[in-house]
Amino acid sequence: MPELPEVEAARVLVERHCAGHAISAVGAKEGGGGPRDGQFDDIVVCEGVAEAELVEALSGRTLTAVRRKGKQLWFELGGAGKDALFHFGMTGAFVVKGVTPLKYQEFRVHDEVWPPKFCKLELTFANGARLAFTDPRRLGRIRLRDDPRTEPPISTLAPDPVLEPADLAAFSAALGRTAAPIKAVLLDQERAVSGVGNWLADDVLYLAKIHPAAVSKRLGAEQVAALLRAVRRVCELACKVGADSSRFPAEWLFHVRWGRASKPGTSMKLEDGRRVAFSTVAGRTTAFVPEEQGRTPRYTGAAEPAAAGGDDDDDDDDGGSSADDGGEEAEGPGAGGKRKRGAKASPRQSKPKAKPKKQKQQKKKQGKKKKKR
Repeated sequence: MPELPEVEAARVLVERHCAGHAISAVGAKEGGGGPRDGQFDDIVVCEGVAEAELVEALSGRTLTAVRRKGKQLWFELGGAGKDALFHFGMTGAFVVKGVTPLKYQEFRVHDEVWPPKFCKLELTFANGARLAFTDPRRLGRIRLRDDPRTEPPISTLAPDPVLEPADLAAFSAALGRTAAPIKAVLLDQERAVSGVGNWLADDVLYLAKIHPAAVSKRLGAEQVAALLRAVRRVCELACKVGADSSRFPAEWLFHVRWGRASKPGTSMKLEDGRRVAFSTVAGRTTAFVPEEQGRTPRYTGAAEPAAAGGDDDDDDDDGGSSADDGGEEAEGPGAGGKRKRGAKASPRQSKPKAKPKKQKQQKKKQGKKKKKR
């Protein structure tokens, strides 16, 4: 799934080959020989924008700049009219004819024919460049906006860790307002940072040495500072190499988190022998290193809270996610429902289960029949 570095690489691609040139032709019907070939995709082109409206909004206008915030990318177009906003969803991508497409870990970008398969929008520029937006799973979105920066979804995004100065106080306050798992907080595009997705979150938390299921508002000040540094470092490094995973640092979890072996409850090993465990946190498959990040979902590496003024959420609330450490015995209450051997059950745990209502009714009926006999 395209995350901040992949979307930035796509932005650079379009800027390099298309920026500064007028759009001479717009093709808004799907091309490339896919199952919807020749049709206008009113799911990807969303919010009721019709084919004619999209063609009119883009035709003849000059692409003056290509902007990005988080995972959102938009075209600033010269002259009167709306700008085009793109979100890649899970399988969206830009392809420039004659240019090797960007590589993604979980899906392939087709460029064997032109327009490429699953092409939703094709733009031809005055310099001869041809640009296609493709999306086989149809989870990407194309929108029109008068001013993308001041309108949703851009206006509601949290700060971009690469484009905006780090604000430790604001970051700490955002984390201190929720008892959700820290990974869930990082994945929330409107809370602390924008652009972080599943694989980025895992490597960020690994670098910061924080368990992905740690309670957000229980993180200590040093942990919060380390986390903010890690977010910036991982995002900046990935952007610097153009989201080319073959150039990511060898120690990143990215290299071991894919494939059948990376299922919840399983584990793999890094080159140095440390175990990488897999769990489910915030509904997503999660990789972490128990030796570095702790074994318990309720990480307690620091005694002091990260920020004052947190909400009154129940500390045991984990946002509905599950977490384990790939076979290690979890510690503490709420740690995946496991207890250490020999530990006493709490009064709440030892209470006998109430009999279901249906079962009680059946027993009453059986008693009445016996009396009649």
